Amino acid sequence: MDTIRKCFDNWTYAGESYSVGAQETFPKSIYYRDGYWWVTGQSSYAVHKYYSNWTFTGESNSVSAEGSPSDIYYKNGSWWMLSESNKRVYMYYDNWSYTGINYYLGNQERWPRSLDYWDGFWWVLGESSDRIYKYFNNWTFTGEMFSIFGLDYFTDDIHIIDGVLWYMGSYTDSVYKFNYEDLYQIPKINVKEDYIFVQTDSSELLILSSPNTLDLTLQGNSRIEITFNTSSTNRIDLSLLNDASYLSSFLLSPQGNNNYSTRTVEFTIDEEISFDQLRFIGDFLPSHNLKVDQIKIYKPKNIFDNTPTDPLILGIILASTVATVITIPSGYYLYRKKKYSEIPKSVERHKPRRERIVEGIYKFTAVSLIGGLLSILIAVFMPVLFPEFYFFGELFVQAFQTIVFIGGAVSIIGTITTYKNLKLGKTMVLIGGLLGGGNIIILYSLRYLKN
Repeated sequence: MDTIRKCFDNWTYAGESYSVGAQETFPKSIYYRDGYWWVTGQSSYAVHKYYSNWTFTGESNSVSAEGSPSDIYYKNGSWWMLSESNKRVYMYYDNWSYTGINYYLGNQERWPRSLDYWDGFWWVLGESSDRIYKYFNNWTFTGEMFSIFGLDYFTDDIHIIDGVLWYMGSYTDSVYKFNYEDLYQIPKINVKEDYIFVQTDSSELLILSSPNTLDLTLQGNSRIEITFNTSSTNRIDLSLLNDASYLSSFLLSPQGNNNYSTRTVEFTIDEEISFDQLRFIGDFLPSHNLKVDQIKIYKPKNIFDNTPTDPLILGIILASTVATVITIPSGYYLYRKKKYSEIPKSVERHKPRRERIVEGIYKFTAVSLIGGLLSILIAVFMPVLFPEFYFFGELFVQAFQTIVFIGGAVSIIGTITTYKNLKLGKTMVLIGGLLGGGNIIILYSLRYLKN
């Protein structure tokens, strides 16, 4: 749609419309100043200037270097351009040359859609959160935001005139009117002392949403843990959203709740899910409240996680693999070629049985090294291979991983030690096999040393 339509004060169509398609096929907002109309465009990434009769003046000002323009406002000799794509508001001189000044709004809103200035404050409409955010004159967030959730699926524009806020939704093609005071009758949210407060003076449905910038992907068997208390007897749900679309919901507090103490609930994610926002939803009476103290997310860990121990783990796996790959072929070669001069001194005195001993030693070496390496790999990838272990808690999984990992490492070291001290080496391999989760391969390798 690239047409501007004129309406009377009561929003009835005046019968006039003007096309701006020759300059812009995707117009996003209009602004009137000093007898001229200005139109922002997201196909041309420019601001176009028109006479009052909507004849094009021939002037277009590119703002592509600063992002996709979604709205503009003129204040005290400067233009302000809101970029939906960059989540920033940019300041320009009167001639649309960039001042180099901009402010980031992404901490509050993922898709800032429209802006206006009134009563000494900036007001920004968020498309993804369905909120109106209030900023000080210097673009510092005041902490106040007003929900317009449920009015329209696609928020489009706001404009404030004499304390009356007009809000346009493009899904229903409707314009909504609020007096400034009416905003405070919609669920009002304040942030103080590290808590978010939702206030109501009547019985109503309240929705508390996190910033839509979480950008989280959870695998199956991940867990969400929430510590909270509530005085509400009504059902409260936790929902996960992505791009403002509901993906999944969990029961936080049941209908008829009579537990008013602080408690922790845990939800398990059954399959992979990507979301950017959390929402708490419930019907509240004026005397009821919900206090969320803590939200934790536990993701099953694996070797690809960015933890400080990753380089060490990768180094041990690499060294174990190299030891296994090199020792097994070389042992086989020594056995086949009967290079008895390479026999460890610890068995040199058993010359009559030398050949059988050599064969046993190298079979033991091969099987034990493979078993030790397998224990290390199982330990590292345990959260992926056995996610059901998280049923016993994350501490159990980490402890089990450590024990199995140590068992594998001890087995490999013990295998090498047998070439210098057969008794000590065998003992280490036995201990490593037991620690390595009762590794049958490691324990089986000991039978080759029976002679």
